[in-house]
Amino acid sequence: MHEALKMLHFLGIIMGVGAGMAGLAVAQIMAGAPPEAMAKVGKLRQTLVAISTTGLILLWLSGLTLAFAYYGMGIFADPWFSTKLLGVLVLTAISLVANLSLLQGRRNGTPPPAARMKALTLWSVVFGLFCVALAVITFG
Repeated sequence: MHEALKMLHFLGIIMGVGAGMAGLAVAQIMAGAPPEAMAKVGKLRQTLVAISTTGLILLWLSGLTLAFAYYGMGIFADPWFSTKLLGVLVLTAISLVANLSLLQGRRNGTPPPAARMKALTLWSVVFGLFCVALAVITFG
């Protein structure tokens, strides 16, 4: 069971960070895309946000299960783990803002501001890599 949870956790990392990095490439494409291509590129951005959100949900579910089942409450006293958890909370907030921006754009019939989405994507990659580094420090 432990190995399966770790694999789910790694899958969540791959989905989250991978979609974030792909999102940075999409932001570059959107910057120079002609207006007629924006709808298709925008759909790609929506798909990447959905993938990264799914990855984040996998991370929360598998991570909390691993923490409680295999490490106990003492893991929360570890400053490296606590800092990693704070980073995951920031990632969750970034994901929430991105999803709300997309939802608002769908309701208004306009895409969310490109600069906001690019910044959210960049910060999600930064915090994602930060959390991975802290996980390596915490768990070896």
